[in-house]
Amino acid sequence: MTASLLLAGCADDNGAAQGTHETVKGGDSGPGDSGLGDSGPTGVDRGSSAGQTYEVALGPVSLAPGEERVVCVDRRLQSDHDTDIVGISADLTEGGHHLVFYKSNATEESTAPVACNSFRGFFGGVVPLFIAQKAHTELKYPAGVAYTLPAGQMVRVELHFLNTTQKPLDVTGTVRLQEALGGTVVDHANLLFYGSLNISVPPLATATVGPKFHRFAATTPHIFGLTGHQHHRGTGVTIELASSATEPGKTLYDNPDWGDPPLVVFDPPLTTTAGQGLRYSCSYYNPTNQVVSFGEGFNQEMCFLWAYYYPDMGFEIGLDP
Repeated sequence: MTASLLLAGCADDNGAAQGTHETVKGGDSGPGDSGLGDSGPTGVDRGSSAGQTYEVALGPVSLAPGEERVVCVDRRLQSDHDTDIVGISADLTEGGHHLVFYKSNATEESTAPVACNSFRGFFGGVVPLFIAQKAHTELKYPAGVAYTLPAGQMVRVELHFLNTTQKPLDVTGTVRLQEALGGTVVDHANLLFYGSLNISVPPLATATVGPKFHRFAATTPHIFGLTGHQHHRGTGVTIELASSATEPGKTLYDNPDWGDPPLVVFDPPLTTTAGQGLRYSCSYYNPTNQVVSFGEGFNQEMCFLWAYYYPDMGFEIGLDP
């Protein structure tokens, strides 16, 4: 397997929330390895020109039929000044389940991709910038809004792969970052990440997690992107803008297909008011003779949502019982 960090010269081109809740400030924010320990270039020098596109790639990762893996790699963005990112896109080849792109707290680059745990970086000071679940996912920030990466910032790519075919697969994940033109940024963005770890689906039965309500921890965010996350026992995620766990809300997201979760983009961004939050539910069907519970594996389940918002009040994470 390989990992690379490349530069393309594309100039111009509620009541109180339930459960655990934490806000982490983070918005002030050539070829690689052989996978056998032979390190390639440690980064790239973007120089001082504006409007560049960065590319961070991990792979190919070789998977046998039925094999499941999660791997991570840390790389340094060797920019010589703070970089305002106004667009992020990701591509996953066949076998890719999800990709998470982080602002990393690592101090040294990885010499090869290493085994890691899905989403666990959220609780260790690693701040997510982008999460992709489809073959191609793209997010453009609203006009004048960016996420700032300091000069020389370390970044991490996390890839969750599963080979459901009867043949070996070489799987690759790629992230592209579009830098703003000078003088165009007036505000900064960050992420909200909510979910529940309390999942238990009895054998040969259906079950629902929620509705769960999470009031926004800070200010009144403008939301410009939203999505949900389940595994293959999931039968639907709904997300509403609401003021409590029971009052009528406005449906923002309703997806019955765990394997093709959309990234809903709000243009213009969704405006919220004081006291509001997100209310969500996740439904499941378990056709097996075993209880299905929360976990990172494909045959376990998850119930998460994340939203991209501004103005930046830190990365907000909330887990409900």
